[in-house]
Amino acid sequence: MAAATPTSPTGPLPTLEECTAILSSCLPAIGDDKFCDDGIRAWRRLIQSCVAYATHSVPSSSSSSSSSSPSNEGAALEDGLKTAALRRADDSANLLADALTWYSSTLQNQHQQQQTSSSTSTTIILRPENDPVICAVAEALWLAGCLLESSTSSGGADDGGGAPSASAASSSSADNATNIPQQCLSAMVRNLATSRPVQSEQGDNTNSNNKAMLFPPPVPVTLLQTTLELPLLEAANLLPQPPPPPPTPASKRKTAAGGAKDQPPQQQQHDTPMSFVQKKLKKMNTDMYYRQHKFNLLAEESEGYAKLLAFYMSLLNDDDRGSGSVVDTATVDNGADDNHNKHYDHAKRYVRELIGVFDLDPNRVLDLALDVLEWQLNEIVIRNGPSKSSSSSTSASLSFAELNRSNAEGGATTGVTPTEDKDGKDNNDDHWWGLEHLRSAMSIQQHANRSNNSAVIAVHSLLAIIRELDGGDDYSEETGTVAATKTYRGRAVAHLLGFKYRSYRGRAVAKSAAAAAAASAGNARSATKSSDASTATTAGSSAPATTTSNISATSTTIIYPRSLYLSTAFLCAHGILDAHALLPHLVVVHASNPASSTVKAAAAASASGGGSTSSPLMQAYQSHCVETVGRLKKIGVVSLNAANSGKVDETNKEKNGDSTIPSNNIVEFIRHDPVIVLFRALLALVGDWDVAAAFLAHGTIPDFAAMVNGSGGGSHECGEIVAKMRLAMNSAVSAVCTLSEGVAMDVCSWVGNVIDGIDRAGETRSSLSLLARNASGVTLAKNSTIAEISSALLEPLSALVKSGMIRLNQSLYVRLCRLYAIKLVPSSSSSEAIPQEENSASIDSETLSVLSTFLIPSLSLFPSDTLLPNELWEVLKYLPYEQRYKLYSAWRRPGLEKGALRVMLPADIRSGNISKPLGIIESEIVTGIAARYVLKRISKENIMGHQLAKTSHNNPLVVFTDILGKIESYDNLILMMVDTFQFVTKLGLDVMGYCLLESLGGGEVDQRNRRKVGGLNTEQWLTSLETFIGAFYKKFPSVEMRGILNYITKRFKEGQASELGVLRSLIKTVGGYGFVDYDSTASLSDLQLDGRRGSRLLRRETSSFGVVDDINREASQHLRSVLQGGDLGVIILLLLSQIRSRVLYSKASDTVQEHVKVIGNIYDNCEAVMCLLLEFLSDSSDDATAKEKFAASMPSLVDLHTKYGVEKAVAWMLCRPLVRKSLFYKDDNKLANKASLDEPPAYLKPFTASEDRTLLPEAASQHLTPTMYDTFYSLAIYDISCPEERYNLDIDRLKKDCDRLIQLQKGGDAARGQMSVLAAVAAAAGGDANQIRQATAFTRTHATELERLKRNVDQLNEDFQRQQKRCQLVKANLEAQKESMIQGTDSLISSMFAPAFMTFCVYPRCFLSPEDSLFCAHFIKLLHNMKVPGFLTIELIDIIVDSVIGSLFCMTEDEAGSCSIFLNEIWKSVNCWRYDNDAFASELKDTPGSRVSTTFAEDNGFDEHASTVGITHEDYKAIYSQWHKKLGSAAIGCLKSSEYMHTRAALIVLSRIVLVFPTQPKAGDQILKALGPLQNDDEKLDIRATAKGYASQLMKARDEGMWKEENIAVTKARQEREKMKAEEKKKKLAKQHEEMKKESELISKKLGLGDSRDGWRPERRDGRDDRSRPWGMDARSRFMACVPHRWWPLLCDIQQQPLNAAAPSFTPKNGGEPRELHARPGELRRPGSEREVWERDRGRQPESRDSRRQSGDMSRGERRKRSRSPEPGEDSDHQAQKRSRGAEWAPPPPHRNNSDQQQSSGGVRGGGGGGGARRR
Repeated sequence: MAAATPTSPTGPLPTLEECTAILSSCLPAIGDDKFCDDGIRAWRRLIQSCVAYATHSVPSSSSSSSSSSPSNEGAALEDGLKTAALRRADDSANLLADALTWYSSTLQNQHQQQQTSSSTSTTIILRPENDPVICAVAEALWLAGCLLESSTSSGGADDGGGAPSASAASSSSADNATNIPQQCLSAMVRNLATSRPVQSEQGDNTNSNNKAMLFPPPVPVTLLQTTLELPLLEAANLLPQPPPPPPTPASKRKTAAGGAKDQPPQQQQHDTPMSFVQKKLKKMNTDMYYRQHKFNLLAEESEGYAKLLAFYMSLLNDDDRGSGSVVDTATVDNGADDNHNKHYDHAKRYVRELIGVFDLDPNRVLDLALDVLEWQLNEIVIRNGPSKSSSSSTSASLSFAELNRSNAEGGATTGVTPTEDKDGKDNNDDHWWGLEHLRSAMSIQQHANRSNNSAVIAVHSLLAIIRELDGGDDYSEETGTVAATKTYRGRAVAHLLGFKYRSYRGRAVAKSAAAAAAASAGNARSATKSSDASTATTAGSSAPATTTSNISATSTTIIYPRSLYLSTAFLCAHGILDAHALLPHLVVVHASNPASSTVKAAAAASASGGGSTSSPLMQAYQSHCVETVGRLKKIGVVSLNAANSGKVDETNKEKNGDSTIPSNNIVEFIRHDPVIVLFRALLALVGDWDVAAAFLAHGTIPDFAAMVNGSGGGSHECGEIVAKMRLAMNSAVSAVCTLSEGVAMDVCSWVGNVIDGIDRAGETRSSLSLLARNASGVTLAKNSTIAEISSALLEPLSALVKSGMIRLNQSLYVRLCRLYAIKLVPSSSSSEAIPQEENSASIDSETLSVLSTFLIPSLSLFPSDTLLPNELWEVLKYLPYEQRYKLYSAWRRPGLEKGALRVMLPADIRSGNISKPLGIIESEIVTGIAARYVLKRISKENIMGHQLAKTSHNNPLVVFTDILGKIESYDNLILMMVDTFQFVTKLGLDVMGYCLLESLGGGEVDQRNRRKVGGLNTEQWLTSLETFIGAFYKKFPSVEMRGILNYITKRFKEGQASELGVLRSLIKTVGGYGFVDYDSTASLSDLQLDGRRGSRLLRRETSSFGVVDDINREASQHLRSVLQGGDLGVIILLLLSQIRSRVLYSKASDTVQEHVKVIGNIYDNCEAVMCLLLEFLSDSSDDATAKEKFAASMPSLVDLHTKYGVEKAVAWMLCRPLVRKSLFYKDDNKLANKASLDEPPAYLKPFTASEDRTLLPEAASQHLTPTMYDTFYSLAIYDISCPEERYNLDIDRLKKDCDRLIQLQKGGDAARGQMSVLAAVAAAAGGDANQIRQATAFTRTHATELERLKRNVDQLNEDFQRQQKRCQLVKANLEAQKESMIQGTDSLISSMFAPAFMTFCVYPRCFLSPEDSLFCAHFIKLLHNMKVPGFLTIELIDIIVDSVIGSLFCMTEDEAGSCSIFLNEIWKSVNCWRYDNDAFASELKDTPGSRVSTTFAEDNGFDEHASTVGITHEDYKAIYSQWHKKLGSAAIGCLKSSEYMHTRAALIVLSRIVLVFPTQPKAGDQILKALGPLQNDDEKLDIRATAKGYASQLMKARDEGMWKEENIAVTKARQEREKMKAEEKKKKLAKQHEEMKKESELISKKLGLGDSRDGWRPERRDGRDDRSRPWGMDARSRFMACVPHRWWPLLCDIQQQPLNAAAPSFTPKNGGEPRELHARPGELRRPGSEREVWERDRGRQPESRDSRRQSGDMSRGERRKRSRSPEPGEDSDHQAQKRSRGAEWAPPPPHRNNSDQQQSSGGVRGGGGGGGARRR
């Protein structure tokens, strides 16, 4: 028996130390509950070795001959083997038991130590059934039992087929040997399942106290019973003993008879423990899987259901309650929560008793409870909410039986049917209560009404019963939710409610099918009766489909009662039901709802596009998007074939239905879709937006469930999935809000409730309220931050905007604006202040999202009004302008009007993925059409500002973008548009600032060219914008301008100077500093240059020739404050100073080479704007602290040069205002009578004179002293030269203007001339009598002008005196310092002074500005006149000439102008010393300036006296000729050069010095010869014009004797030649005049014209001569006709005088008497009276019109046709004369006093109109 032969043991039994060592490795670490995996695996191997040791038997050596041994010896051998095997089994079991005992005690001690060391830590002690060490022992025993059982069965089989001849003894011995391992294993199991006594520490002896102390079994019996197989358990005696069998009747009788007492029953041998357990398991499995527990569901125990219904109704009916009620309500009204809880517990207990006593089905009891709850909630809503229809009030009186009967018929629970309004259309609000209705009805206040309290208690009791019956007992009444650590376990409610929804749907479908079948049968019968009428048959066949569809649609409206939705949402709100569990029941219903053709078409389009299958809701939404986009594209489109287009539209409507709104089937479907209505119910009762939106998305978005299931990945993937889920939820809500106004209103109400919840935060809710604790949606405290509010409201508000339905609730928008305004208002600033940039960090991303996606875009959805923009501005004004502009940019994207439609892809439109809400796009299109309609009709006389501003209130971006587009093309609209903006709201003005920045190129994309093709001039659009920006910000200075300034700064940092004009326009127009600016230095006149030497007021008066612009001081101060804030102005100055060199030396492009003129213009503009900005920032006339703020921002002089890389001359120019302030600080205080301080204030200390401040180069320090260098760069032209003559002239002019206005103010004869001029101007402008009267009166404007003139006169006098004192002070200081200005006086050093002074002082500063060029010239003259030792004037002039000659070939236009100013001032003295001996002797001779260095004398051939005494006049003439020749040669070379800038610079310089150069005829003739080709150049038109102008000036100077060295004979000969040319030209003109006259007479004869003095005219056919008929009057006659009669005496005297009283006199050049020039205003001249003006200006007396009229010589063209209705009060006879065509008419003359005047007017009265005049 090979199988039965035992093998030897694998090894010795392990020791206890080995077992404890392995178990110690299994123990978890302190503070950790995880066991060591390696230790557990080692423990399993040790257990297997112990089990193997116990179950292996060792045979004797004579086992091979056992078959021949006697039977007794074999039995003894087997007993020995068995005893040894059992002993090994006991040893193994004892070893494992001791090891487990040690393990248990060690683990217990470890837990105790851990608890002692850390009192706060919680240690989890595993139960033995869960301990991996103990479980490993049980698993090893089970494995050994299974292996032994299989070996036993296989061994028996082998024996059966082995030796059949063996004896019974041998077979018995083999069986016993085989059963020994199993017996050992069972013995081992019994040992491990036995409790062990506790041993003493001294030894094995135990006392009496330890007898009762036992350890628990090493392996729990329960663990062995659940792990081991039944045979092994039976062998180990671990199975329960079966109960004794009941005695049979036969055994009872035998027992009574006394027989067979010791004989057991026959069946007792079958009742073993294993068989008993097997029978019990079979019975349990049969009961569990095959027995039917529910039977007779509707008829079982009717008494129990009767009592149950009676109990439910007793809860609902408060009137029937009394002392005998099942539920005691005596303590209901005391308001204690404990009483309520007791009441609920009593109700649950009573229902449980009914179920137990009558064996009721719990699911049926639960279903009845749901029905009763549904009825009760419906009754509460109807009773407490406002009743909207009679049907609702009727349904409130229905009994419960009637309610069930109506449900059985398929109707609504409340009996509600769709009602119709006056138009016959379904009312949206009749089927479902709104959110406000539900919340007001469910929010029952405690103790407000006893019936309400009872109803609330009944509902809560039903909730407690439902929760008990559903098996979920983890609901918390305190929090209103399921316990945080548990999950609600009930699931029966979801299935019961799902069955209800399916049942209602099945009834409706059956009813609809029956109705359709009946209608079809009726139509078929009617069709058979009229078989001969095929047309009628066809018409009748179409009726059933319509009827069926109508029935289906109607059945849809009554499928589900609204009380069912209400109860469903109510259960979800109280944590009993998960709404998503109902979706499998609702989606089937949802998919089977009848959809219209529009939905089917959308589904087909989606399928063709390859998209996923969409729900009917999304299909309807996609169809709506496609139709709306198509409709929007047609708005404003003019069809040229209007007749056919109407037919096409009608055909499309017939095919696809009306595109403006969804079809009726879609409307009904949306109103009564169960998913949508449940969404509304959840929104009302649950209040959690995420819960409701997720439910809607789950039911309508096909991929939503897949998103939820895939959200278990990593954090990054999970975040993306959550974002997709949020997007899907928002899309679903947006779609349903778009298609249903009722849903949108519910969302609006939900948002309103959240806002109200913030106001009611902190109030305690009644414990009896029907609403759940979290039904407000979000719980926000009263002091909630704006981030929390925005996070809660972001998604619903976004859905409202996308749907466009926020327009239905304007009050909600206003409330939100005011809420955000309160939350955004800074506590430290006033309500009108806009916060600075440091407050930008306080605005979180959620708030910005709400602003960008809701508050701002929603404005476009409302009608255009000023209320909403003002409310929105109260929110936005606290945001920094960067964030506001970002919000406006988001409002603009992806485009305006139809531009947003053009960027949308067709696939996105079909899928409903709209980048911009369609409602906003439609509003923009309508606004754009209205704005363009107004812009087409705007004019200077009719600006229509109100109408244009009104269109912009809700869509300012659209209107303003269109306006700017028009302004860029038509600059004559600028002033009219600026006036229009006074009617725009503050929000509109701020948006205008953003639009300006966007138009300039501050947006995302800027691809417009800023310069024309040639690059010389700015594009028209940029020029117009520059002008508009200046005018706009001047009128509206409060508009944010930091955006434009920061944009300009950014462009300057990039090296782009195209926006210099914008900055110049701001400073000139807004800042009011246009007097500082100039077009070019070449255009500055001598008057303007003299003004620039004086004060600020003198510059203003001389810059525009007395025309003073209106300055807005508020705008100027605001611009200055903006530039001073954040050092913005100084930053721009530094960038401008750096960009100059970048423009010269940087290359814009490798392929395009810019013209030199372009580079020069940019360079000049940078220089001009830099000077303008510097003047504006440093001027303290309007702001006393301007220089202090400027000093705080400006770096030091050294830092400007070394750190910022600014040129030295430019650095000095930037710091010069502060340097001069510190230099003259004490003197200015003395002049102002202020307390003089010893030292300048702290802000001026970095700019005071010091050794560290100087920037004198080392190369120049040997020739120039720091005093000379600092003095030269510190002073300005104002400090060294005072224009006395210009001051006196302007003061006299202003005084004359004051006298003129004073005369006009006094009136009388002195003011008659002025009044006549004013009246004439007003009459010529078309003014009426009232306007003429106002024009000649002394108005407030005149008073203001008079006050300004007086103030300016006083100010100029004060400035004149101050400047004189300043110049005297500077000269005195220079006199004191002149000895130390030049380094040394020896000849070697002096020879290098002039080059050093010119190189490091004069040349760098001369070209910066006109003022600097004037300063350089006057400073040189001043030092020369002061006779500063070592100041070599002659050498300096020589170096100046050489420098100018070289600079002519590398100058810009403004540099050439500055150079010409400097050279003109110098050359005046040079010419004077050359041609005036006295001037040379008094000014130059024997002065330090007349001396020259030895080197210079040797180079020019001077004697030694030139170095010691000075040059003589002859020497000066020689060197002057050299200078003259050099300048002439250089100028001629530039004029002949092909380079544009060479010629341009030479013309600019020569034009300025034309009166002082040339003075030699040879150079002059050469220059005139060089100008000849330039005057005929057709390519360079500006050069040609300049050359012609300079040539005429040069010839005029030559004729006036400016060429001092020209020969007299040559001059006379030239004059004779010119005189002869003039006479020839005169004869030629006279000849041409005679020829033209003859030709005119010849033409007149051919035409048959008579003699007419005023032109030809055809003769009348009737031969009548109407030459005496006056056709018109001159300007004065028209003026007299308009002037009232009381003005005639005055004006008739004025008629004899020239209209311009201040007209100058004219003296002919050839002699003659001077005569006055009668300058008539241009408005009064008419073409017919030009000859009279010409004759009057030449001293002739033209024939008067009155005399010509009397003599009949007046032509018909001079008569005026007058036809109008007579005014009230006019004489009818006189009007009849005026209306008669043939009668001549003249205005009635005024009454005169003297006889001469009577005679002069008598001729006029002699006509036919005299009678009327005399009657007057």
